Amino acid sequence: MSKIILFAKTISKNKLWATAFYLKGKRYVTNIYSSHQQAIEDCIWRQKEVQAYKQLLISAQQPIPEYYVTTVHQSELPKNWKPLPALGFLLKTKLS
Repeated sequence: MSKIILFAKTISKNKLWATAFYLKGKRYVTNIYSSHQQAIEDCIWRQKEVQAYKQLLISAQQPIPEYYVTTVHQSELPKNWKPLPALGFLLKTKLS
């Protein structure tokens, strides 16, 4: 007897929604949220902030991050992790 069983995508209690970006092959989590919608709103806001400063970043030869929403497990975050501001990726790069 064949029967189709649907599996719902579930997220464990320890998983959170995060806004993140990659810089030089390393992932940086900028903020975490309990809801997917909050993470999407934060991602959109961060993308707008980067767009507003895009010409300045290009002239300063700074990388332009692309933010995205992902899930993150609480154990993946370092103990001293803090949320980053919208242009917080500049803290991770050397200014020339």
